[in-house]
This record gives sequence, C-alpha cells and structure tokens, in this order.
Amino acid sequence: KNGIVDRHWMPQSEICQPCTVNYNHVGFFEYLNDDTNHILDQIGVKDEIVKADVVSPAGQTKSTTAVTQELFNALSQEDIDAMFEFYKRDFVLFGYEKDVNSPTFPYPSIPERQG
Repeated sequence: KNGIVDRHWMPQSEICQPCTVNYNHVGFFEYLNDDTNHILDQIGVKDEIVKADVVSPAGQTKSTTAVTQELFNALSQEDIDAMFEFYKRDFVLFGYEKDVNSPTFPYPSIPERQG
C-alpha cells in the first residue's frame, strides 16, 4: 500500500545479501529436513535427527513439498507472474524455476553439497 514490504515477505536476496556475504551454507525450505540435519552434523550434533513437517490448522501433517505445491496450485497465472517479477532476483540466485508445471518444481536446481 505505502511501498513498504514487511520483512517476512522481502526478497531473501535483500535480507541476506548473498553477493556480499560469504555464507557456508544456504538452506532451502524445500530441503528443510536435509539442510537442518546437515548443519547439525557440521556442528557435531550427529545424534539429533530432525524431521520438519508442517502441521496444518486441521492437525494434518504434510511434507514441505506438498504444502508448496498446494499453495502454488491455488494461485492464478497472473499472481505467479507478479510473484516472479517481485522475487526475480531470488529465483535466479537460488535456482528456482518460474514454470510451476516443471517436473522438478518446486525444487531449486542447486549444485550437490560438498563434503
């Protein structure tokens, strides 16, 4: 409304500045379980395995993939296009595709983790 974007909805590239900060790891919502466990392993907490599923208001447990797909399926193509324009830099920097019909959607195309 007034041109100010709530921090929670800002493009991640503006918040974390990946071009100016040398991060050791960039985590993805779509890989939440793997990324969390990878970081715990890196800091020496190997015995703690985390399973991060999303629980809906109805108490139903869903995978992060299922939640992402449901949310995108509820959007019109016009909304998807507008979202892509707003988050275009994030889509490019973090390897996301605009095509929600892609067989790999919603997973970003990221290089294999080293180590």
